[in-house]
Formats: sequence, C-alpha cells, structure tokens
Amino acid sequence: MGSKTFEFESLDWKVRVGASWTNRVVITKADFNAGAINERWITELYSFDPLSGIAVIKVAEMMPRNTNAGRVTYSWREWNMTNNRQVRIVRMCTEPFEPFSGKRVKLRLPR
Repeated sequence: MGSKTFEFESLDWKVRVGASWTNRVVITKADFNAGAINERWITELYSFDPLSGIAVIKVAEMMPRNTNAGRVTYSWREWNMTNNRQVRIVRMCTEPFEPFSGKRVKLRLPR
C-alpha cells in the first residue's frame, strides 16, 4: 500500500456568487515565495477570517534556500490573503508538528 504525501501547491480563497463559486484570491507556491529570502511553504492552516482576509498558517522555511543541508524552521504566522503578505509572526515552533495554542478564530460565513 502506498504512502500519502502532502505538498502546498496553492492557498485558494473562493467566494460564492449566486449559485457558483469563484476565486477571490489564489496564492500559488511561487507567489508565496516571491521576494522571500529563504524557500518557504505552508504546512498547516489553523484559521481563516473571510471578513478581514487574515489566515493563521504554519510556515516551514528552509535556511539557506535550495540546499539539501539546510535547516527547516517552523512558525505560526498571521497572513494577509488579499495582499499575500505576512502580518506578523505569532511564534516560532520548537518542533515541526507543534499545534497552534491560541484562541481559534471562528470561520464566519454569510447566512
């Protein structure tokens, strides 16, 4: 039996207009790395607030970029989906699978 692997390809924010869903924002792996000093990728999505466009994500970052001998650090960050920009680093993780230990932001959907 094969093993499962997961990889960040894009972070998509879709909105429902009438009966169909359309992309509001799509942040691809390349977009996420644009302008970054080190290669980085999303490993977990904790929460998303569609009113503000802010997501809380866990980011893995390879230091230095594009090396097999590099060190990977993990951190929880607030991310502005609309502008594809970091708002702030919530905290650095001591291990790769460290959970977010804060107040979960509830997803608010229109009624």
